[in-house]
Amino acid sequence: MSRVGLDLVALVVVPALAALTCRLRPDSAALVTPVGLVASGLSLAVLPVDREVGGGGLNLALSGFGKGALWLSLLGVGLVVMAASSRPGAYGSIAWSAHMFAVIVVVARSPLLLMAATLLLALLLLPLQPGERPGAGWSRNLGAGATLVTAGLGIAIAARPPLSEHATTAVVILGFMLLLGAAPFSGGLRRWLMESQTPLVLLAVTSVIPALVAALVSSLGVFSRLHQNSSAGLAVAAFGALTLVAGSVGQLGASGWRGLAVDGAVADLGLAVVGVGSLDISGLQGASLALLVMALSRPFFLLLDEMEMSGAWAWIGGGAALFAAAGLPPTVGFAARLLILGAAFHLHTILAAAVVAGVVLEVFASARMLLRLGIPLVMPARPWRVAAVSTFVALLALGAGLAPGALLTYVWGLG
Repeated sequence: MSRVGLDLVALVVVPALAALTCRLRPDSAALVTPVGLVASGLSLAVLPVDREVGGGGLNLALSGFGKGALWLSLLGVGLVVMAASSRPGAYGSIAWSAHMFAVIVVVARSPLLLMAATLLLALLLLPLQPGERPGAGWSRNLGAGATLVTAGLGIAIAARPPLSEHATTAVVILGFMLLLGAAPFSGGLRRWLMESQTPLVLLAVTSVIPALVAALVSSLGVFSRLHQNSSAGLAVAAFGALTLVAGSVGQLGASGWRGLAVDGAVADLGLAVVGVGSLDISGLQGASLALLVMALSRPFFLLLDEMEMSGAWAWIGGGAALFAAAGLPPTVGFAARLLILGAAFHLHTILAAAVVAGVVLEVFASARMLLRLGIPLVMPARPWRVAAVSTFVALLALGAGLAPGALLTYVWGLG
């Protein structure tokens, strides 16, 4: 097996072993997680992009966009186990399993492998939640979306496709929009994010959603083969713009930090999908930064309560996260919106207007929440964890905003 193949195998094996160890030995999660993060990070750092290995329907490859998504997934694992979880053993197993799902979805070049991983996730969502099981709606979307995507991609590569090129493209796009929970299919995803426990929400916005967006990017080659680039990209971007506006309007009605985080994640997803739909490098760069905003700022809003975060450190991290979420300069949120807005203008003026409207609504919603709730000024119960997370959020939000090109070049491994 080639070195690239061994690296890809390591990306799957390391989280599998870490998940199993956390499950069997819960007290070892605090030690296993840093070791696993370092091992996975090293494998990811040296792995070249767009180098396909495998065969027999099990082809694997890693795109630059997918590499960024997996870095975000590792960030989520660290947050869940080391910062947000009172039960590191139980959630450590779930976190590493979520990362393994992200790896499989990102590197899979087989529609059947993508469907198998997504259907398994749809089944596992239900037992994670007691009571009314808010995961049911999202599970149905995942199952239906995976089926449509598999059918569409399978038809596209068939020797004698039974559907026209336009119909096949429509099936693939509809399937991915269901998978991602894009508007108007975001109800199940939103309810799951609102009602699930904080560590699970962190994994959704850092691992699952970015991985599914990366799978959409990897599947855009099908649109090229079908000669439907322009119409397919515009359709994807239109779903994204609608999702952005829906999430921004939802933030205006948010009653607390959790509501702002959930509807904000929906808006960030919409921004990313608009960037992906542009089908150019600037749009993909903007989409990557939009996912970074989702993985960076939205979890911090949830951690304000989860970590008893307060005082000066909360103002530092909370301020950086809020500025990035609202897209204010010089944070990474501003760079993401600038790139995506430029890409949207190349697609359609109405699309660009929808992006502007969504961004403006987000600024008002963030300012309203800050003035209404503020950030508590009592001393935190766990100051060292608060300081570490706050410093990381502030530095990454500002550093990525000041030098987005350098960050993308490094993370994607393109130069």
